[in-house]
Amino acid sequence: MSFAQVSHHVNHTCATQTTPRGSAANSRGHTPQQSPRTKTPGKDTSPFSSPRSSKGAMIIIRFNASYIQSFKNSMTKSRSIMRNYGGSLLGVGSKIYSIEGNWNPQKYCVGVLHFANRQQADLWYVSDPLIKQQDWLDGADFICVPLYTAAPLDKCVFEIMDLKMSNPKAFFEEYIPNTTDSMVAHGATPCVAATEEHSRIASDYRGLWEPGMVIVHCWPSLQAFRQSYDSEEYQYWKNFRQTCTCTECDVVVFQGETFPF
Repeated sequence: MSFAQVSHHVNHTCATQTTPRGSAANSRGHTPQQSPRTKTPGKDTSPFSSPRSSKGAMIIIRFNASYIQSFKNSMTKSRSIMRNYGGSLLGVGSKIYSIEGNWNPQKYCVGVLHFANRQQADLWYVSDPLIKQQDWLDGADFICVPLYTAAPLDKCVFEIMDLKMSNPKAFFEEYIPNTTDSMVAHGATPCVAATEEHSRIASDYRGLWEPGMVIVHCWPSLQAFRQSYDSEEYQYWKNFRQTCTCTECDVVVFQGETFPF
């Protein structure tokens, strides 16, 4: 299922049975007096709703934090090859904040690359003599996901969500339409909305990371992300996502650092 294939008939079953409106508590113990107003079923105008050509491909590299300097050195040495395939480094996160789930923030760093399309990303991956070594960075995790909005250069904070879906219908028809506008108002740019199918296609990239639904938002600052995530209006929908749409939710955020490249 892609974002473009989702119908617009709202399914209220899960919300009614699992998270009664007006009673969902947030992670800090606050219970909203009433649920946020839901959008009227109809045409979804969120950035993920309509068919559009891909704005490129994003490679996400997760590696052991002890190799952060080796990663930077490798990117510098390989920059000419990467540029030959239209690639660029968007940033590297040396300090990861685990917001939900099981990512160990002391264990991992993350690099984010951009390519014009998946084909160019594949060609770079198999052509770079340093990167294609199986023991590079002691076995880094690679995934490749499609960009549906170009990552803004002035928004260098990356939020990565890895979701194991149990009810994609509720996720697409309720969670997405009722949270996207608020996130955008707080400064987010939704960049990646990869279905589980995209993630399986990406599994030919090496590593132990087996993602489910991968979503990436770019933010202007860590503070902007935190204000959105902690906002009262988001607490109901966060609880809805966690209890009604997913069996596992990993959410991490980091400042994408740049360096002479």
